[in-house]
Amino acid sequence: LLAVVGIRYIADGYARAVARLGLSERDIDGDPSVFQRTVSPRSKLVVYVLGAALLTAHVVFNMAPRIVSIAGLPGLVHRVLLWNAYLLFVVEFASLYFSLHVLVPRRLSAAGVGMFYYDPENMGGFGPLGRLLKRSYYVYTAGLLLFLVIVYGPVTLASMNAPGGASVSSRVAPTTTAFFTLAWVVGVLSIAYSMRTIHRLMATDKRRHLSRLEAELREAIANPYEITSAEDADEDRLSDIERRLDQVRSTRVYPATFTMWSQIAVSVLFPQALQLLLQATG
Repeated sequence: LLAVVGIRYIADGYARAVARLGLSERDIDGDPSVFQRTVSPRSKLVVYVLGAALLTAHVVFNMAPRIVSIAGLPGLVHRVLLWNAYLLFVVEFASLYFSLHVLVPRRLSAAGVGMFYYDPENMGGFGPLGRLLKRSYYVYTAGLLLFLVIVYGPVTLASMNAPGGASVSSRVAPTTTAFFTLAWVVGVLSIAYSMRTIHRLMATDKRRHLSRLEAELREAIANPYEITSAEDADEDRLSDIERRLDQVRSTRVYPATFTMWSQIAVSVLFPQALQLLLQATG
C-alpha cells in the first residue's frame, strides 16, 4: 500500500516539477521528452527476477521452519507467493525512486538546464524538484520504519513478555539486519547524490551568469579598475546590468531551505538509530 501511494505521489509531483522547469520552452541540449522516461521495462524485469530469487531464498532458508511449524507447507508456499506479488509494487516504486534521484539529476546536467532567475522562491525554478526529492525520501524512510515494525515488533513483544529469554538481536536473523542497513545506506546515498548533483548544476549556472555579467560591466565602464575616478559609462545599460546582477546573486544554489535540510537530517538518522535501539533491547 505504501509503495502504491508512493508511486502515485512521486509520479504526480515529478510531472509538476518538470512543468515548473519549463523544459519545452528552453534551448537545452537534447530532446526534452527524455525527462518523460524512467527505467526501461527490461531493467525492471531483471531487478524483479533477482529480487524474487533473493526474497524466496530468504523465506526458505531463514523463515521456513517457523512458518511450516505454524501453517504447514501450504503456509510457506502462500508466504512466498504473496511476498513476490508485493515485490512487483516495490520494484515499480524503486525504479521510479531511482529515476528521480539518479537519472533525473544526471539528465538535467547533461541537458545543460539552467536556472530561472526570476523565480519568486529564489531557487531558480528547482524548488518543487527539491521538495519532491525530500518528500520521496520521506516515503522511502516510512518503508524502512514499517520494515522495522514488521521485523522487530513481534520479537520485541515476545522478549518483553518472556523475562530471561533471548534478546531481540538474537531473535532477528543477521541477514535481515544486514538488509536493513544496506537499504538505509542506499537511501542516504540517493538523497545525497540527487541534492549534490542539483546543487552543482545550479552553482555552475550561477557562476556562468556572474562571469557574463562581469564581462558586460567591464565593457560598460571606461575604467572599471578605478572606482575613485569619474565613471564614463552608459548609465541605462549600467543600471540594467546591476539589476540583473542583483537578481543572480540573490538566487540560491541549493534546491532546499535550511528547514528542509534539518528535516532531511532527522529523517536520515532516525531509522538507523531506531534499529540500534531495538537491537539493544533485551
